[in-house]
Amino acid sequence: MGLERNGPDRIGAERIGVEGRGKEGFFYLPYSGDLVMIGTVDKYPLDFDALKKGDVISVAMQEDIFKIKANNEAFAFRSLALRQRIEKELSDRGFPVTVRHDHGTLVICTDPDASEYNDRMRAKTLRAFGRAHRRNLAVDRGNLDQAQLEKHDRKNGIYGAVLSAALKVRRRMILKAAERTTPGLPAPEPEDASQ
Repeated sequence: MGLERNGPDRIGAERIGVEGRGKEGFFYLPYSGDLVMIGTVDKYPLDFDALKKGDVISVAMQEDIFKIKANNEAFAFRSLALRQRIEKELSDRGFPVTVRHDHGTLVICTDPDASEYNDRMRAKTLRAFGRAHRRNLAVDRGNLDQAQLEKHDRKNGIYGAVLSAALKVRRRMILKAAERTTPGLPAPEPEDASQ
């Protein structure tokens, strides 16, 4: 006949009542059957509102969040997903940050650290883009059919122009001189010509 609405055999979605809704009551998750206590829910996987620039999420803390050890092959993928989630959650809250990996730990960069890190990543990406373009130019065009050849030439022309423009702008950029915070040497005294 099925489960009774008010009997002790209620589980999952059928469990409604004071025990399932109270502040310290218990309920079963509908599909897994796990018993969960209401009122003691933590922010999962992290309290994103409490994160701030300069925070470090250690390997041990990540192991606790993921419930797997760092030597498990899935750990790196979960750590990357957590990094992306932190960046997205904080950006959605109007607090954009840069998060980087440092020997397994996740570091929410301070502004000076983020500036240096992002500059290194940007230069690395431009160098990688240049190497890929150089490799693509070395492709033997004689082994391509007509459609592939047209596509190859079109892509090389487009990406060559993009690379050229990026490098030209980087070379021609005129930067404002850095402001000195310490006084310079005093100006030399003009020599007296009468002596």
